[in-house]
Amino acid sequence: MRVTFEYLSKFKTSNRIFEGRNVSLEAIKILNEQKYKIEKEYDIFLSHSFQDAETVYLLYAYLKSLGWSVYVDWIEDSQLDRQNVTRATAELLRIQMKRSRILVYASSNASKDSKWMPWELGFFDGYKPNKIAILPITHERDKYKDFVGVEYLSLYPYIDIGTTELWLKDPESHNYLKELNTFITK
Repeated sequence: MRVTFEYLSKFKTSNRIFEGRNVSLEAIKILNEQKYKIEKEYDIFLSHSFQDAETVYLLYAYLKSLGWSVYVDWIEDSQLDRQNVTRATAELLRIQMKRSRILVYASSNASKDSKWMPWELGFFDGYKPNKIAILPITHERDKYKDFVGVEYLSLYPYIDIGTTELWLKDPESHNYLKELNTFITK
C-alpha cells in the first residue's frame, strides 16, 4: 500500500497529539521560531519539497511515532534559507546528512521542482551508497499499482506500508526486500 495523502490524514485524525491542532499553523510557527539544533545522529534525513510542508510535517510526526529520529531542515534548522542555494546552507545540510543513517527521498509531484532534493540525493549517494530509500507520496490509494520512480529514482528501493511495518521494495521486481527498521539499523 502506498503512503498517500489520505493515509497521512488518517494518521493525523487517529493520533491524539494532533487533536484540535492546526498542522499548517504549527508548521508556520516552527519556521518562525528560528531555532538551531544539531543532534549527534539522526536515523532519517527526510529529503522533500517545501511545497509539501504540511504533508512533510505529518510524515515527520508519523516517522517519529515509529521511534525514529528524523531530520527535516525547516523543523530542525529553521533559520536556513530554502529559497536560495548558498554555501552556508549546503555545508549545514552536508553536516546533517553525514549525521543521518539513511536518506528518505519523499517523492511527490512537487519534488521535481525542488532545488535541493537532487543535490541531497547525489551527495548522500556518494557519501553513504545503499542507504537511500524513495518514499512515493501519492493521492492514489490503489495498493496494487506498483510505484515506478522517474529515471534515476528507480535506482533505489522504495518504501511501502506492510500490515504493521514500513518495508523496502525492489524498484524492478517490486518484491519486498526488508523492513525499514532493519535498513536503518544495519
